[in-house]
Amino acid sequence: KSSSGLSYNGIENLSCSKRYLFLSNHRDILLDSAILQIILFANKHEPSEITFGDNLMISEFIVDIGKSNKMFKLIRGGTPKQIFINSMHSSKYMRYTINKKLQSIWIAQRNGRTKNGNDQTQQAVLKMFGMSGGHDFTQNFAELNIVPIVISYEYDPGDFLKTRETYITRRQPYVKAQGEDLNSIITGIKQFKGMIHLAFTP
Repeated sequence: KSSSGLSYNGIENLSCSKRYLFLSNHRDILLDSAILQIILFANKHEPSEITFGDNLMISEFIVDIGKSNKMFKLIRGGTPKQIFINSMHSSKYMRYTINKKLQSIWIAQRNGRTKNGNDQTQQAVLKMFGMSGGHDFTQNFAELNIVPIVISYEYDPGDFLKTRETYITRRQPYVKAQGEDLNSIITGIKQFKGMIHLAFTP
């Protein structure tokens, strides 16, 4: 009821027998990965596991949603040593999941939802992918079967919330209010999005 329709392209280039690391832009906390699962299921692909930042585990309700949708936690923040250890742990798990568990994975290409329209992939995300490989740079990445995907909403359901945060951030440090992430999740689900399109790119 909150969308005019869903379209997608490029899935014909994927094999049902292969597992992929879907590297995606990020517009909505929950919907981006959920829409991918719908498309995969409709085309007889296994649904993917989904990365979920520990900052979003804000209530038992959200944790339960995550567990029922094969989400796994990415730990953010900490000292440089802790960040390195957590990144290595995540990298090893993702490589194991794709090559041994034979499950695909969805991950956003940067921390947080894009608020300024700049969808460049963060270098830290790419470095994390390669950390766990035992081969050269090219082979380490080839093993992960990386498929960039792009999702777009005709109307961003969180536009007002993102605009407010961006406006405040330009003037002072932004501190999230209690329950703000939960409100963003509910807003993303309920507010009108118009047409939605997802593209699987080479």
